[in-house]
Amino acid sequence: DDVYSDDLREIIHRHATKGIPPLPPPGSAPTVDLLNCSYGELISMAMGSKGDPKLSSLQKMLSADMREPAYRAKVIKHVTSAFRTQTMSLAKHPGGNYALQYLVEAARLLPVGTPSRAAFVSLLQNLLKTVQDFATHGRGTYLAQRLLASCLDLGEAALATHALQGAIGRLAVDPVGNYVVQKLVDAILIHSDSNRKVGPKQEGWEDLLGSVCEQMAPQGILLMDACNGVMCIGFVSYLSRARTHPAVARSASVFVAKAAEQLAGSKAGNRTLGGILKLGIPDIPKKVISAVKGKLVKLLLDEENNSHRVIRHCLGASYRNQPATCAKDVAVPVVCAVMKTAGAVCEQSPFGMDVLAYALSLMDEPTAQMYYTPLRSEIGHNVEAVYGAVHQYRSIEAEIQCLQ
Repeated sequence: DDVYSDDLREIIHRHATKGIPPLPPPGSAPTVDLLNCSYGELISMAMGSKGDPKLSSLQKMLSADMREPAYRAKVIKHVTSAFRTQTMSLAKHPGGNYALQYLVEAARLLPVGTPSRAAFVSLLQNLLKTVQDFATHGRGTYLAQRLLASCLDLGEAALATHALQGAIGRLAVDPVGNYVVQKLVDAILIHSDSNRKVGPKQEGWEDLLGSVCEQMAPQGILLMDACNGVMCIGFVSYLSRARTHPAVARSASVFVAKAAEQLAGSKAGNRTLGGILKLGIPDIPKKVISAVKGKLVKLLLDEENNSHRVIRHCLGASYRNQPATCAKDVAVPVVCAVMKTAGAVCEQSPFGMDVLAYALSLMDEPTAQMYYTPLRSEIGHNVEAVYGAVHQYRSIEAEIQCLQ
């Protein structure tokens, strides 16, 4: 049964097609009964040049308000069956591409689960597989976006996700193609309040979103370059939406391994890493510290971009998610990296010394005491201030533990 009212369809459609240019009006053209046209005639009409009356007639009939639902369903099913024989040719042809987009717009009025809608969804799959190769160009990307915006339930979003399998990573880092990935994620997240499982693998929305993230993660730093970093920000946002899914941990781990060293130090990169660390995924803080170990002191001295916060986030996230191994995996590497240049950090960055004190506070007292003597030789009497901050941080952490 179709679960969408006409009003809800319109709301979903307005949201899903945001950013896609509206289709041009078909203009004046003679009315044609498309049901009486053969497949060959329909293809010929669609392949007409701009201003061709036959192409205009086809566009007019597909965009017309066909008030009789039964007639509308028959027309769309007939045109869909015809277009399935020439998907690649139509998608690459200027007139054919517009004809396909008019068909997509008409098909959104079909009730979910009907034979006519099923025929259209089959075309949608074929078109997405076809169009992914040139979805980085104007006509291809608008057609792909409109196809994804036409998905009316989680089952259709799943079919669209599988149709784009293998191309998502490549599209995500393209200045034009990344909009296709955004529309795919929109198609999935519209149904994120549903517990429904679809397809032979019984996938839920988190499974589909996890699949998208896993294909984006290996692109690493390239995501930051896509459309002024929008896909990097989007990637972290997608991870946060399905944070409990196993694919999220895998995706975050791959992404950090690929990109952490290059991201740390820039404002956008620091925000990205901070967002990933806030997900609370075990082992991520350790991997970030390992990746930035060679420039850790430089990050602590970088007050302009607040890079010290990345190290602070690593320490806090590690302590809250893996307290037993926090000292060994994160706190000790931070302190050891700072020891030989503690004097410079002390003189140039109060924030850096604050991070050093926080790292020491996460160790047990005997371990922390091992570092005070070498620290004194580097920063002299300032070690007393560090020692006081350590005890203050321990008190705060103890109070937090009591509240939890």
